[in-house]
Amino acid sequence: MRGFVNPGDLLTIEAKVEHEGSGLCGDLGQGARRKELKCSADLTFRQIPFPHLTCACTWTRWPPRSAFPLQAMTHD
Repeated sequence: MRGFVNPGDLLTIEAKVEHEGSGLCGDLGQGARRKELKCSADLTFRQIPFPHLTCACTWTRWPPRSAFPLQAMTHD
């Protein structure tokens, strides 16, 4: 955390995959308000397949119903 963000402020989150392989994924992320860095994180995830196809289908239908931006669900 690098500073306070007020309720209602727009926080822009950017993340970059630094490593992907061996069942792990390492990401670096940061959040900014009006181009001023407010937070950063170094995250490590374990990659596993969806346990059941129904879960995968539910997850892919969730963003449009919640108004979550679809572009946030993709990466280059």
